[in-house]
Amino acid sequence: MFSPYLSKDTIYVNSDKVIWGNDSSLYDIGVYRDKLYLPDWRHYEIDTVDLKTNEKESIKVKWGHGIRINQDGIYIAPYGVPGIKKFTHDWKEIEGWDKDIYVEGVTSIDTDCEGNVYIVDYHLCNIVKTDKNGRQLISWSWDMKPHNILVKDRVYIADRKNSAIQIFSLNGVYIETWQVGGDSLAIRPFNDLFLIVDYENNVIKVYTKEGRYVKEIVHDWHKVTNLIQYKEYIYTTEEKSNRVQRIKLN
Repeated sequence: MFSPYLSKDTIYVNSDKVIWGNDSSLYDIGVYRDKLYLPDWRHYEIDTVDLKTNEKESIKVKWGHGIRINQDGIYIAPYGVPGIKKFTHDWKEIEGWDKDIYVEGVTSIDTDCEGNVYIVDYHLCNIVKTDKNGRQLISWSWDMKPHNILVKDRVYIADRKNSAIQIFSLNGVYIETWQVGGDSLAIRPFNDLFLIVDYENNVIKVYTKEGRYVKEIVHDWHKVTNLIQYKEYIYTTEEKSNRVQRIKLN
C-alpha cells in the first residue's frame, strides 16, 4: 500500500480503467452507494456510472459544476446561475430549498456529519453555511478566491488566488494557511492524508493532516480537475480529455 512517509520523490501512477470518456466538461465528482456522479457543465446534465455493473445514465440538470450527495439528498452547484439546487435521490427537485440563500456563482458544496451544507461562492469570494433545510446559519469571507471545499472537523478551502489551502473552524473562524503553490483547484481526503489538485502543473500533491508536504503524484492527465477516493481507488476527472480514470496508489 502507498506509504506517504517514504522519500519525497515523485510518484508516477497508471490507471487501470477509464470509467468515463466523452465530450463532457468535468470539474467535480461525487460518489454514493457504489455510483459515481459526474456533473457535466457543458451539456446541462449529471452523468452517473454504477461501479458494480458499469451501467451509465444521464440526468438533465442545468449548470452542474459541483456536486455532493449524502443521506439527505443531492446538492448541485449551478455555477452559471445564482442559487443552489437540491434533489431527492430519485431526482425530484426540492423547489425553493435555496430561497433564503443569496449566492451568485457556486463552484463547490460539502456537508458535515450533522447535515449542514457549506457553499463556495466563487464570484462573491465567500462561504455560506446552511442547515439541511436551506436556512442560512452564517457566512464568511477572506482574502481568497475559493474554488473547492472539504469539510471534516475543519473547513478546508482550495484558494486559487493565493496558491493555498485556507483552513477554518466549522463556524468560519480562521485557523491557518497552507502555502501549497501552483493553482490549488481542489482538495480531497485520502485515508489520513490530503490530496490537492494543482491544475496549473497538472499534478496531485500529497499533504499530511498537519499540512506537511509529502510528494507529488504524476500521471497522463489532460488537466486534472478533481478526484475522490472510493474504497481502495481514487477516481480523477479531467478538463481537456473529459475522462474519469480509476487509479490505485500502491
